[in-house]
Amino acid sequence: MACRVELLLILVLGMPTTAWSGAAATTPMMMQQHCQAQGSDLRAQKTKDGSACLTLCQETPDCGGFYHVSGWGQCFLKKAKVRTSSLRIFSGAVREDQGQRRVVDAAYDQDYSGKDLRRVVKVPSGVACGQECVREAQCHAFAYFEGLQDCWLKRAEGRPYGKVFTCGSREAN
Repeated sequence: MACRVELLLILVLGMPTTAWSGAAATTPMMMQQHCQAQGSDLRAQKTKDGSACLTLCQETPDCGGFYHVSGWGQCFLKKAKVRTSSLRIFSGAVREDQGQRRVVDAAYDQDYSGKDLRRVVKVPSGVACGQECVREAQCHAFAYFEGLQDCWLKRAEGRPYGKVFTCGSREAN
């Protein structure tokens, strides 16, 4: 009998009874790589990966979005619905080669652990960031944040490690 009543309500009202009765629906979350979620922080917590961060956000009632930084193992939960934007890292080292400084080992989705020397803003590309490092004698590595157009010059090459930004937000109902 209950199925017949629900079917009748769907036919008459055009919606299932769960939506009609006001029952809370789960708002789906979308997850993508190479992005960040902007907005007020709810909290930060260590997580294994972007999927674990997504799950944490889904289980947190006030979470409207998140972003995860793989190199740090850090999940940032955001309040309310958030705006997402592109964010991908491109980095490399600068070494002497036959008397000239050159960019080597440049790649996406990696960062170098060397100490930050300074930040250069509004740099148009990762290649241009590498050239900034080549021109600065104290620079031995760089990290370019595509999407922000920020170039971080580093005092030491350090060791390269993977870094991918993953984010997600609740879809509009």
